[in-house]
Amino acid sequence: MQKKTFIASVICGALFAGSAVTAQAEEIKQGGTLTVPIINTGFVDNFNPYTVKDIYNGTMFEPLMVFNNMTGETHWRLAESADYSDDLKTITIKLREGLKWSDGSPLTAEDVAFSFEMTKKAPAFDLKGIWSGGNLQGIDVVDARTVKLNLAEADSTFLWNLADYHIVPKKVWSKAEDLTTFTNPNPIGSVQ
Repeated sequence: MQKKTFIASVICGALFAGSAVTAQAEEIKQGGTLTVPIINTGFVDNFNPYTVKDIYNGTMFEPLMVFNNMTGETHWRLAESADYSDDLKTITIKLREGLKWSDGSPLTAEDVAFSFEMTKKAPAFDLKGIWSGGNLQGIDVVDARTVKLNLAEADSTFLWNLADYHIVPKKVWSKAEDLTTFTNPNPIGSVQ
């Protein structure tokens, strides 16, 4: 019996609270002018993932893969695999099939190679020192979905660096006069 009384009390309380809110809403004056200050945060149309830190990584410009440091798992994004040669001096990266840029054009191994070579031309973008550290010697485009990274020394941990690099469309970024000041005003990002 007490349980039914308690439930009935809760329901009645909710009904009275609801009617009190309705009564208060009816008493609020309608109309008038609301003045809202406009806060200028200084936003600049800058879609360069290397000059606007971390905002576009993984959203507009996906990496080849990301690593879960808690589980040790690799989560493939643009790439579907990365295989070391027996001497650990060559890494063959295979892209997922059917990758596209947001304008509908294909995202290819040429874009990947360009994206990494771009960081050699703009050392400020070489986030993990893959070039400045001297281990990456060159990149070969094997076919539309495959690139090979050629290392100077055997390095079984080299892949861990790649998640921090942004894959950008060659057709846009190759036209930038100064990569470090390029704001990428009409961005084209990767889609899956």
